[in-house]
Amino acid sequence: MIQSLEANTSLWQYTKNRILRIVSAFWLSLFLASFILVPILSDTAVIFSFDAGSALYFFLKSAIFQVLGTAWQINGVFQNNPLMDNINGSMWILKYGIFLYFLLPVVLFFLHKKRQLVFLFAIILVLLSVAFLAGDFVLFTKPNIDEYSKNLFLSSYFFSGVSLYLYRDSIIFSKRIMFALGLLFVFGMFLSNLKLITLLVFPYLVVGFGSIIHTKWFSKTGDYSYGTYIYAFPVQQTLVHFFKDTINVLVLFTTSFIIKLILSILSWHLFEKKILRLKQKRKNIHV
Repeated sequence: MIQSLEANTSLWQYTKNRILRIVSAFWLSLFLASFILVPILSDTAVIFSFDAGSALYFFLKSAIFQVLGTAWQINGVFQNNPLMDNINGSMWILKYGIFLYFLLPVVLFFLHKKRQLVFLFAIILVLLSVAFLAGDFVLFTKPNIDEYSKNLFLSSYFFSGVSLYLYRDSIIFSKRIMFALGLLFVFGMFLSNLKLITLLVFPYLVVGFGSIIHTKWFSKTGDYSYGTYIYAFPVQQTLVHFFKDTINVLVLFTTSFIIKLILSILSWHLFEKKILRLKQKRKNIHV
């Protein structure tokens, strides 16, 4: 995101690019799940109704990223699944992502785009996260604890990544350091402070891995990453719906990965790529 913001001097262009990339494909996935998949799988689900539990209600609430109330279920679809009637549980994080996408230019504006101040801001977020984990310290009185913690932790990860990018000319991404931190992360799984360890080492591991592994075999024909995310949960729920008593974790993982990859490839070439061409068309008009 920081790279995209630096590449687009126009805040409007940055905003437009985020909307074209995130919102359009997400709405398509919601439409397919709500009005194509649900009628195929269920004869009892209510489709066109504004009542909670209907497909239309789910679509409208989810389309604005659950900002005006949550809607996770369409009644009567996955009634026998462990996650009953849940259509796309993965989308919970999207509203936080959208929030951070648009918080970033605001923070950079008030910090005068100085990387030292951005780094200090990231440190403050991390320290607040540590204080919350260690002693349930909250910065604001009577907050919604769940929302507070999610916003705080995700903001810490996000701005840690931003800081790593801004200091990319002076930070050493060493395989030895990554290996040591990776071991610490693995050991943390067996300790009671995994959240704290993850908070401190995960940004370096993720950005470091991306900077060391120089390969584009997955994305050389298209950007399928977003599609694999937004289609994963409905695919997994559908497989569990049909094969709950016979499928195991490995088969579920492998089969769902193949199906969602195919869907993401189709989504990219038939829809997402065409939508993203609007960014280039706008530039050509200015030229």
